Amino acid sequence: MINSIQEKRTIVTMLFFSIYLLFGCNTVHASYEQNKMQQKNITSDNFKAAEVLSNTADSGSKYMQDRKVVVFYNQYCSHCKAWLNSTGLTYEKEAPSRFGASAPSLTLYDLSVRKNFKIYQEMLSSGKLSKSIDAVPTFLVVDSDSVEIKRYVGAMEKDAFYNFVMSDIENA
Repeated sequence: MINSIQEKRTIVTMLFFSIYLLFGCNTVHASYEQNKMQQKNITSDNFKAAEVLSNTADSGSKYMQDRKVVVFYNQYCSHCKAWLNSTGLTYEKEAPSRFGASAPSLTLYDLSVRKNFKIYQEMLSSGKLSKSIDAVPTFLVVDSDSVEIKRYVGAMEKDAFYNFVMSDIENA
């Protein structure tokens, strides 16, 4: 039973946001080709995780431990499902080979789940996010206090994802 006005507002907001994500996911697909062109620049093989790790030495390991990767997605979004299957569900096993032992942790938030939507709302209202999430998937690199440092919105292939995370470490 819904008792408070705040709970009613939260449910209505979640409903509208879920509808937006269901139908708004196509806007992500429309910009997929543009994102893919940008990813070609990111995914070049001219740098590897091992090179970056060797250049950052001990400070790089500490830096990586202070960073987290957060992904907001929706279970009904086809782009989100594709990313989860190709990268998200294998990150824990693959990240150490790409980043070393101090790989950034990965946190996944399905925005169609009420608890996760509340976490998103708290992050937004507390100023930890630079702006609201308008499309999924949305990839964030955050600091140890979960404050957004970097954002990428839209479909992303596996190598582009790892290079997105690595470019933050490389620019430290």
